[in-house]
Amino acid sequence: MTSAISTTGLDTDFPVAGRDNDSQGFRDNFLNIKTNLDSAASEITALQAGVARLDTDNNFDGNEQTNMLVNITSYKTSNEGATGGGDFETAAVQTWTLSTGESYNVTVALNNFPIGNYGTMRCIVKNTDTGSHSVTFTAVGYTGFYTDGNVAWTSKTIELEVGEIGIVDAFSPDGDNMYLNYIGTFS
Repeated sequence: MTSAISTTGLDTDFPVAGRDNDSQGFRDNFLNIKTNLDSAASEITALQAGVARLDTDNNFDGNEQTNMLVNITSYKTSNEGATGGGDFETAAVQTWTLSTGESYNVTVALNNFPIGNYGTMRCIVKNTDTGSHSVTFTAVGYTGFYTDGNVAWTSKTIELEVGEIGIVDAFSPDGDNMYLNYIGTFS
């Protein structure tokens, strides 16, 4: 963006010291200064509205960021209780805690992954109950829905025994096909 600010119209030799100066020269200089301040204000406002900031969240509105190094120090997380969750736009890491009195069959509905781009979500399911739980993953609206072939899968379901934590990475390279990668069970 080329700046509209210009000092060309400013008469830097006006007023002349020791002389009765014409007031038109003052008016011309002040008009030029005002015009340039208006241009500066407009350009600064445009910059403030259109740049990434360190003191607030940034939305790049689908604009591509190229030739950059991303150093991620943390991911947004979400604790989903025993139900709900699976929405990619909520958080990149989501945790479900299954405890006494909740259904033994839990469904994680994966949705809102980016269309045309890669998206990944880590799903952490903790069984703090006194019995085992079935955790079924669904992905409504996706053309393909695949698991990694790990023997822990029964269709799109894993079983968690008492005290176990199951971790599954769900990812979509295009927003149309969903893949589940069973990371493992931890206790």
